[in-house]
Order: sequence, then C-alpha cells, then structure tokens
Amino acid sequence: MAKSTHEEGYCILITTGNTDEEQLDSLKTVVNGGRVDGIILMYSKIDDPILKAVKKMNIPFAMIGRPPKEESCDFVDNDNVEAAFNATEHLINMGHKRIGLINGSLNLVVSIDRFEGYKRALEKHNIDIDESIIVSSEFVQEGGYEGMKKILQSPNPPTAIITTDDLMAFGAIKAAREMGVKIPRDVSIMSFNNIPLSEFATPALTSVEINAYTLGYEAAKIVIDKVKGRCKHKVKKVLKTQIIHRESITQNVSCK
Repeated sequence: MAKSTHEEGYCILITTGNTDEEQLDSLKTVVNGGRVDGIILMYSKIDDPILKAVKKMNIPFAMIGRPPKEESCDFVDNDNVEAAFNATEHLINMGHKRIGLINGSLNLVVSIDRFEGYKRALEKHNIDIDESIIVSSEFVQEGGYEGMKKILQSPNPPTAIITTDDLMAFGAIKAAREMGVKIPRDVSIMSFNNIPLSEFATPALTSVEINAYTLGYEAAKIVIDKVKGRCKHKVKKVLKTQIIHRESITQNVSCK
C-alpha cells in the first residue's frame, strides 16, 4: 500500500479506535479537516456503520475485502470461499475426515466466506458438519488458544484443524502443546494469511497465501485512480491464493 501511494506522491494516514464510535469520530476528524483525498477500509463487516458513513462523505474510497451483498463499492479481495474450499479439500485428500474450524468473528465477511468454503468442501465429500469442533472468535492469538482448547476437549476431537488467521494458529499451537497434543502427529493445522512469522513457528505453519502486499497495493491504486479521475467505473479485483506447504500438516493414515 505504501509503495503504491508513494509512487503517486501521496502519504498514508492511519485512523484507529477501539469501538465503531471511536473509529468513526477519528475518520470524521481527518475527512472534515480536509486532510485526506481518499479512504481505504481495511475490512468488510455486516451492517457496518463506518461503511455507511464513508459512502455519504462523497470522497473516493475502496475496501480490502468483499463488501456485504447489500452494499456496492470498489474493492479488492481474494475469493475466500474458494480458498477455504481448497484448504479443506486438501486436508480431506490427505485422509482427514474430521476437520475442525477456528474461525473469525461471523460479523466479518471474510469469516462468513471462509466458513462457506469449509462447508462446501465437507458437503462435496459427504462429511457431516459437527458444530462441536467449530468455534468463532476474534482474529487474535487468544481466540485461537481458547478455540483449540474447546475443540480438543470434544468427545471426538478432529485429526485436523483449519484456523482462518495465522495469529489464531499460534494460539492454537500453544494450547495443543499445553494439552500434550503433538502437531502434526496428533492433529494437523492449516492456516490463512501466510504472515512472515508462519515459517518460523514450531512446527512451521502450512498457510494459505493471500498476497496481502498486493491487496494493499491494488486498493491504494484504485483510490488514487478515482482521486485523479482516471477511473469512473466500479472496480472489483479478486486475487488468487495458494497453499504454502510446511510442516504443520501430515497424512492421516488412520482413515485409510
């Protein structure tokens, strides 16, 4: 994102807040103060008051993430349904029939899409969905830690788990270690986002590469093109994902 803006002579100003109200107040301050030419929203959420407010501001903006179906705006994203489908099917092809899911908050479109992809893969292979091995939490390490503890205490724990964020996977690995569960010998872990620390985890984390750098670059490019009047139509860019294979998953020979 920084590279794209720098190339065009723009700077990035980041606004934050612990609540929707704080984020909205911060955003209004910089917009009303004439300090920004465009906006990039870093997420997509159902019934998001910030998105609704931004659409009324009459300022060029783009979203990283697929907008909710009832909204229309410029965006760049992955096909998260397809990505989760491919990740789940890969584990199925490796012999795993009980696959748990540690998902993000279900008010986020990315979590909804990844859950849908997970479901579709199980349904394609006639595997029942078991709610006892599916949890949702925030995209933080603690969410993965608590989710893993809950799943591993299931009467029939899974042989593989998908976490929809690498930070959650780090928490899940910590919980498994504390419970004496070996990864990948006892349970395989597949994750998402492929952040740089993934390859340095113990074991090195198999993760879905979402091309975060390109997502940011393209989002900034969309906004700058709108600011400069180089693009008048709605822009929808979908980037490919790929599984980066490392050491956290293994073949489940018990199901053969």
